[in-house]
Amino acid sequence: MKRFPILLFLAFTICNLCHAQRTGKDYAVFFYVADFQPGWVPLPETAIEAATLQAELSTNFNFICEMVPNPSKQQIREKIREYNERLTPNDQVFFFFSMHGYYAESADRGYLVANDGLVNDPYGYSYFSYDDLRADLGQCRAKHIMLALDACYSGSFGIRDKSGPDAPIYEKKEDCATRISRTMQYQGRQYCSAGNKNAKTPAKSLFAARFLEALRKGGEGGIISFHDLIYWINKVDNPKPEGGSFQNHSPGGDFLFVKKAVCNQNFDREKDIAAWNKAKQEDYVESYKNYLHDFPQGEFHQLAISAIKQHEEKAAQFHDDQAWQIALKHNSILFYQKYQRDFPNGLHFTDANRRIKNLKSPDDGLILVVGGTFSMGCINNNKQGCDDDEKPAHLVTLNDFYLSPYEVTQKQWQQVMGYNPSYFKNCDECPVENVSWEDVQKFIEKLNAQTGKRYRLPTEAEWEYAAREGGKQVLFGNGKNIADANEINFDGGVKQSNSIIGTYRAKTTKVGTFFSNKIGLYDMSGNVWEWCNDWKGEYGASPQNNPIGSSSGEYRVCRGGSWIDTAQSIRVDNRSVGLPSHRTKYLGFRLARTP
Repeated sequence: MKRFPILLFLAFTICNLCHAQRTGKDYAVFFYVADFQPGWVPLPETAIEAATLQAELSTNFNFICEMVPNPSKQQIREKIREYNERLTPNDQVFFFFSMHGYYAESADRGYLVANDGLVNDPYGYSYFSYDDLRADLGQCRAKHIMLALDACYSGSFGIRDKSGPDAPIYEKKEDCATRISRTMQYQGRQYCSAGNKNAKTPAKSLFAARFLEALRKGGEGGIISFHDLIYWINKVDNPKPEGGSFQNHSPGGDFLFVKKAVCNQNFDREKDIAAWNKAKQEDYVESYKNYLHDFPQGEFHQLAISAIKQHEEKAAQFHDDQAWQIALKHNSILFYQKYQRDFPNGLHFTDANRRIKNLKSPDDGLILVVGGTFSMGCINNNKQGCDDDEKPAHLVTLNDFYLSPYEVTQKQWQQVMGYNPSYFKNCDECPVENVSWEDVQKFIEKLNAQTGKRYRLPTEAEWEYAAREGGKQVLFGNGKNIADANEINFDGGVKQSNSIIGTYRAKTTKVGTFFSNKIGLYDMSGNVWEWCNDWKGEYGASPQNNPIGSSSGEYRVCRGGSWIDTAQSIRVDNRSVGLPSHRTKYLGFRLARTP
C-alpha cells in the first residue's frame, strides 16, 4: 500500500530531472528583404510572412525572436556572428531567410541576395553564398541549429534527404520531458528550403504558409520535430520543398519546436514575482519577453503581454509616422504606395489615397509616368544596328514624373511669348519649331510665372523611358518595332529594314494626328525633334539613379527624330545634339514636371 505514493513521487521527480537537463533557450532570427537594388523585383510579402511566423513563435512557443529587415550581406553575417558569440551549447537557434536567391549552375554554387545585391553580378561578389553561410554557422556554439530558406534556388544549400518523410509515428508511452531529452541529445544541423536548386519560388510564399500551418497543427502533444515540419511543408507541390542536413550534423540530431507549458514545471512564486519586478523596472519589450519565456504560466502573464502590446503599438506608430514623412518628402505615387504596402492599416492610409489620386490626375493635362528601372541605350532587336553613342546599354532607375502627351504647339507658344517663330506657320495645333534650347528656357520661365507650376524639359533618361512605354524594348515611340508612315510622320519614302515604304509629307503635322503609345504620349517618334535638358555625354556601364547628364558641355541633347528623317533616326534610342542657340524647322519640345 505504501509503494504507490513512492512511485508517484519517483515518476514526478524523474520527469522534472529529464526536463531540467535542458537549461538553454530557444531563439529565432528572421532575415527578410523587401526592397532590393535596381533591377530586382521588390518582395513586400516577405515582411508579412516573417512577422506572422515571428508572432507564432513568440506567442505560442518559448522562442525569443528578432527581426532583421532589409539587411545587407555584411549585416547578415555580422548578426550571425553576434549569435555565435551569444549562444550556449544548450540553446537552439532557428534562422529564417526570405529574399531573392541566385544559382550559378556552372559553378554549382547558390546564393542569397541581400538588400545590397546587384542585379548583374555573374560572379556573385555582392551575394551571400551558401558556402559562406555554412562556414559562419560552423562557428555557432548552439547544439541545435535549423535554417528555413525561402528563396529561389535555395535547395543548393545542404545535403538533401533522399525522400520526404511519411507521417510521423510517435511513442505514446513517452512523457513530454523524456521525449524532449531523448530527441535533443545529439547535435542537429538541419535546413528546409522552398524548392530545389533549379526552382524559382513565388513572391507570395506557399512554403511560409505551410511552415506556419505545421507550427499550428503539426506534431504530437505540442512538440514539433524537424521531420514533422518537413512532412507538412512537403504538401506544397510546386515548387517542391526540400529538407536535409549540413556540416557537423550528428545522426539522430533534431530540432524541436515546443509549445508553451507542454511539460509540467515546478512553480516558484517568489522567483516569478522577482522576475516580473525586474521586467517592469527595465520596461523593455525584450525584458517582458524574457519573463514570458522563463515563466510561461506566470502570475503576470497577461500583464506582460499587455506591456509588450503597448510598447509595440508605440513603436508601430513611430514607424508609421516616420514612413509617412518619407512618403511626403518624395511626394510620388511609388512612395505613397510603398507606405500603403508597409502599413495596410496605417494612420495615413486614407490621406495616401487622396494624394495618389491627385498625382494621377493633374489639372494641367500632363501624363503621370510611373518610375521604374529599365535598360537605357542600344536595343538588341534593331536590325540596322546602333550608333556608338547609344552604347553601352545600362540600367537606369527613375522616380515618377509628368510628361506632356503632346509637343508644345504654335498656339501655346504664341499665348505665352506673343509671337510665333515657326517655319510652318498658320497651323495652331502643329508643334512649334525653329526654337532653340535657350528660347525654350525663356518660354518655361514665363509659363511657370503665369501658372505657378514648375515645368521643365525632360531629362534624356526620362524621355527615353517614356518613349519606350515605361522602359519596354521597343524601337519606336508608338510602341512598335516597324515604322509605318501611316502611323508616324517621318520620311517614309526611304525603305529601311525597320520601316515600311510609304508617304513623305515634308512638313509637320498637327500634334495627336496619329495613335499614342500605351501610356498616352503622341509623336514620341517623328514630327519634330525634341529638346531634352541634358548636356550631351557618353554612356557608362554602371547602373544610375535619376541621371541628369553631364555637368557641362557644348551640345544639348535632342531626341525622337522628325518629319525630315528616315526610320533609323526616329528610333527611341537614337541620340542627336544641338548647340543651345541652334534653331531649325524640325526641332521643337514637350514639357515635363516633377510631382
